[in-house]
Amino acid sequence: MLHDGSSTGFALACPQQPHISPFLFAEELLCGVLLYWPHCAQPVSVLLCGPSGNGKSHVVCRALQRARGATRRRVLAVTPQLAVSFSRRHADGSTALRRDICRAIRGAVACPDNHRPPDDEEDDAAVVVVLDHMELFLTAANDAAGRAQGGGLARDRSSSTLPRHPVPLAELYDILRGRELFAPDELRQMRLSTVLFVTLFGGALDDVDPFARSKFFDACVSLRTPSEKERIAFFSTHTAYPPMLCRALAARSGGIPYRGLTEIIEHMEEIMQDATLADAEGIPPMSSKEAADGTSCEAAALAALASLRAVQAFATSGSIAAQEYRQSAGYVDVQETRWYDISGLDAVKATLQRLVLRPLKSAATYRRFGARPSTGLLLYGPPGTGKTMLARAMATELNASFIYIDLPQLIQAEVGESERRLREFFDAARERSPSVMFIDELQAAFGARRGPQGSLGSTHDARLVTQLLHLLDKAQEDTEHFTLFVGATNVREMLDTALLRAGRLDTLVEVPPPDAAARRSLVQRAVYGEWGTWFPADAVATQRALVSAFTDGTAGFSGAAVRHALNVFALQFIRFASLTASGSDADFVRQLQELMTHGERRGMSSHAAESLARALTAAAQR
Repeated sequence: MLHDGSSTGFALACPQQPHISPFLFAEELLCGVLLYWPHCAQPVSVLLCGPSGNGKSHVVCRALQRARGATRRRVLAVTPQLAVSFSRRHADGSTALRRDICRAIRGAVACPDNHRPPDDEEDDAAVVVVLDHMELFLTAANDAAGRAQGGGLARDRSSSTLPRHPVPLAELYDILRGRELFAPDELRQMRLSTVLFVTLFGGALDDVDPFARSKFFDACVSLRTPSEKERIAFFSTHTAYPPMLCRALAARSGGIPYRGLTEIIEHMEEIMQDATLADAEGIPPMSSKEAADGTSCEAAALAALASLRAVQAFATSGSIAAQEYRQSAGYVDVQETRWYDISGLDAVKATLQRLVLRPLKSAATYRRFGARPSTGLLLYGPPGTGKTMLARAMATELNASFIYIDLPQLIQAEVGESERRLREFFDAARERSPSVMFIDELQAAFGARRGPQGSLGSTHDARLVTQLLHLLDKAQEDTEHFTLFVGATNVREMLDTALLRAGRLDTLVEVPPPDAAARRSLVQRAVYGEWGTWFPADAVATQRALVSAFTDGTAGFSGAAVRHALNVFALQFIRFASLTASGSDADFVRQLQELMTHGERRGMSSHAAESLARALTAAAQR
């Protein structure tokens, strides 16, 4: 993003081309100013903003190297100690920043060995003044207050327009837009042709104080987190991993700055040394040829699994990049969910595979024939039937980031605030492409704009629905980034009909309560898995009786209700055992086995039957 330097009377008329990386554009902009800026008395001010660790300082270093190699002009760099300068106050309330910057420039120019050509000591000089970590001084007061409350998105915005640090802002304005730094005679004596101020701001452009954003800078460049193509190039350049693994890592690491990508490589090295990874997941180890060619389904599964583990290890670490990633919009700590983790729903899973996943995996083939797979999906059905787990499983199947839209974060009373936060979620999905964006209880925020009798809904809801429609249309038209939007609702009839039109949420899949086979599968996982030690070795009939009783007693229950009944049963049964068991674990397990059978080898004991009755009653009352 650029704007004219109207405060200086000059303009940087260099619009960024859409196909040029913002990093390359910023590098060329800085290099061009150092080489060709014609107004020696007027400094140039450029803002580079973006997440911490995303390469802002690297861009400055690259621009300096290019400028030094392209001219005989001495290209110098100084980095003032801002904290020290701001801490020194004069009697009139001003700080020592202006004096310290001028002194640093004079010292750099006067240094005889500071990038001076050996055969010509009369070449002029260009100086870059790097103002680092300026988010400490230039962050807008309202955004700072919001971030202090946590949650990644800016919280309640203050109506005050006062800056957080008025004295530093006044000092910077005087340096960048006020009095000249040096008199004309001193400029000629130092042969100083260009002074370029580069402000490095760790955050988004919208987080910069509005006054500073509009008055301080001749150009502003947003260095967003790397795109999927840039992430693939980064992993391919900095590792010897096969292309399949680089693509898998890039697919999972959206929204992470370059510093975080470096940390992911470190975690990946540890995972690659773990020889038990494939065995633990039942995946045969892939050969180097399979990894390089990408022809093996097992190799692809192992690459996706390894990339997920590496990103999870990064996200749970204590590094600054990981902390900022956890605070970003839409982040949720999602564990890996696969199709076999979801009991039953075979027809629903087959439908999703046929209508959504297979077309998306073969999107290039569809585009070749002029067709586009659907990128909007609505899951509807009673509560607790597994809609959220299905969305997570699709993200795992597509090896995509999972972004959860939290309704309490989204719905705000301030005019325009909900729409702004919705845009932030979609921006996050775009940065983390490929991604699956999920919102539950869709009807709570995006219900019909007109009531059943044609009455108008609230203006706030209408604006939010209109904004979502616009963002869905933009996401559908975006061919460079992939986002699958998945909405879930219990009452499809309450949704605005415009949401269900073609190109939006045009794929509707019903998620019914689990049938008998699905309920039996859920119960068997607990009885034969988690509770396996509760039964003696010869109590197979008791296990079968318990499975059958649970399956028959939970007819009409949702999946969540079945799991709740299982949990209540376990708690009740453990309570019975704890009343009579001694302190050792072995005695406790023996007591559990005794209570489970209690002389019954062909059915359930009275204790098990009583616990089951209480569990079914508690689950039915939810």
